[in-house]
Amino acid sequence: MTALSLDEAPAQLEATARQVWLHGEAGDPACGDLWLLSWNGHALSLAVVGSVYPGFVRAWPVTLQPPDLNNVAVELHSRHFKTPLTLWPYAETGLGMHLLHRKIDSALSPRQVQLLRRFAYENGPAPLPLINANEQGPPAADREDIIQLFRQLCFIEWPEKRPGEAVLAREALAAKGRTAEDVATALELEVAESLALWTGKKAVDEPSTERLCSLLQLPFDEIFKSPDGPEVRELQRPEHKDALRRLAGLRGATENQSRNAAREEFALAARSTGSSRAVSVKVRAALERLLGEHDGTS
Repeated sequence: MTALSLDEAPAQLEATARQVWLHGEAGDPACGDLWLLSWNGHALSLAVVGSVYPGFVRAWPVTLQPPDLNNVAVELHSRHFKTPLTLWPYAETGLGMHLLHRKIDSALSPRQVQLLRRFAYENGPAPLPLINANEQGPPAADREDIIQLFRQLCFIEWPEKRPGEAVLAREALAAKGRTAEDVATALELEVAESLALWTGKKAVDEPSTERLCSLLQLPFDEIFKSPDGPEVRELQRPEHKDALRRLAGLRGATENQSRNAAREEFALAARSTGSSRAVSVKVRAALERLLGEHDGTS
């Protein structure tokens, strides 16, 4: 597969579409959209969204190269590319919304998406032209490589239930008779700090995770859970991707770490979450505060 870049448009892209690739729309995805995927500041692949769910999408891989002689793929035409792209109809995969970086085009209609799925799963007719690979053609993309890549992308999750990122499962702890005071005592914390952990506003760092499991004599899976507040779904939306990428770069951090910092900044500052619009505003404000710490604007 041809390597893609977030900072340089591919040669196959029309010159007039360079700004779309580098600075284009990153709103909410819709069926049929062609997206550039990224994680940790690296371009991963192109993909067409087939369906949208809370926190994730199902999408088909798209490559700049045609398939080799042994694979089946269809042509995908985009007004922004000089030549047809290759869509892999048998490799639809679930991907976290946090991987969506930039919308490149509205490539397929909802009807074409429906027919493409019938082609892939029900042996219906192909709604797009089949690609006939030939030995004299350009370098080919290999289906197994693409499937392997998208399997790996499927397992890039945020947030995760892991030490340093997970929060206390206070309902489960309370059911076992544990309290915020127990946590404060075990970790030798002040009341305010223990309440921030108890309410899930802050994640428990790795050393404290081990200590808490040991002192409470409970396994990790019974004490912790993935963060699940409304700010999590909001931070997964592509519109925040650029700000999170900038924050990661300024802090020398991973994208995971910048997302965790933004989640905690939101949670610690918000007295109440309110409507989804209010959550969006407060998440943007949290990101602006964090970015302002590095450029001197706050």
